[in-house]
Amino acid sequence: MIPIEPGWVALLVFSPGLIILILLIYIAHFYVERIESLLEKSSYIQGIRSTFLRAGLPGKVLRTCCIACMMTMPAIYARRGLINMKEVNNFPLKMKRTLIGLWLALTIEILSMLVFRAWLYLR
Repeated sequence: MIPIEPGWVALLVFSPGLIILILLIYIAHFYVERIESLLEKSSYIQGIRSTFLRAGLPGKVLRTCCIACMMTMPAIYARRGLINMKEVNNFPLKMKRTLIGLWLALTIEILSMLVFRAWLYLR
């Protein structure tokens, strides 16, 4: 059996994470205000905005992640009265797909990092 070098596995696991992080920072820096303006009647979005408004770029990234999570499961937020479903339904489809795809890719990347750590531990 050929031994698997952990460095190559780490490169395969962490490279997509770096790409996802760069994309997330780009979207957060240039589009978060526009995204929030499309969801201005949602109390959840206004609360997240007021909480992280003065946090700089990390705050923008957190706001983008919160919006992406909300877009992934809008029924849960609507049931609690935190978002306006009319705004979510009128949200641009391309941006919605981008946010949801980025959020799911980030989730998969974090899970792959956990699996990699478990693999290193059990090796």
